[in-house]
Amino acid sequence: MTGHQALIEPDQAREREVQTLSAHNFQSANDNQNPEFSQKSQILAPRSSPGGSDHALFNSSDDVEIRKRGRPSTLPWYKKRRIVRKAVTRVITDPVVTAMMDGAEHAVVIKAPLNTFVTLRPANIDRIPPEKRSSYWQAELNRIRSFVRHHGGELTCIWSRESRVGDGTGEHLHVLMHLRRGLMHRLSERLHQRYPDPREVDVRPATNVGRRAHNGKYMSAVTYLVKALSPSARRRSNQIYRRSGPVVGKRAGMTRNIGVKAIASHRAKAVE
Repeated sequence: MTGHQALIEPDQAREREVQTLSAHNFQSANDNQNPEFSQKSQILAPRSSPGGSDHALFNSSDDVEIRKRGRPSTLPWYKKRRIVRKAVTRVITDPVVTAMMDGAEHAVVIKAPLNTFVTLRPANIDRIPPEKRSSYWQAELNRIRSFVRHHGGELTCIWSRESRVGDGTGEHLHVLMHLRRGLMHRLSERLHQRYPDPREVDVRPATNVGRRAHNGKYMSAVTYLVKALSPSARRRSNQIYRRSGPVVGKRAGMTRNIGVKAIASHRAKAVE
């Protein structure tokens, strides 16, 4: 090392130290003038940075305020299109109507005709949040499935949800299902144990035989379940139609053994 280099290097080191101290003082001055900015900078720091942490990054109220944009909707739920990522529907779509009617016909083919009509009208249904009613009805269907399995069968059914036009109150469930002979009364007793009010449960026999209504429309147990037709389905079909109220989530469906895939598989085996 030459004497000239020995003189230059200390000067460069002192210059770097002065620059570092100046930057530090500038940052401290900004923090003192705007402490909120300093706090948010620490909150939104990356996980790997010393000033940031998972707790501060995801649980800070400042961060929540930053993420929230727009004015919250003041509309009642029955006037919205979606609630908690679930659609608010008022009709049964055309593909679902077709699938349910095909499923009812396939139930006869597999020797499980839909011979029992069940309606559940819980008195306290309006106390359940609209976005949670879909899970509530699924639990009820699972209870019916357990009853059928307990008696050595497999649940075969189509179902639909309905409510009052306008505000969506009084939501209820219709189930058209297959039951072996002698089990209808037992199912009725089981459901009445859960719903003691006689108006909450209705279990009655059903057939696939239809008839003409007073307006000339075709009516059967199946068409009654799918009566909340879409406008396009009403124009094409001669089935009964009745306007229905809004529900959140899946509005109608069927068991897998009479679903679209089951029907296609059965037809493919028949061809072979």
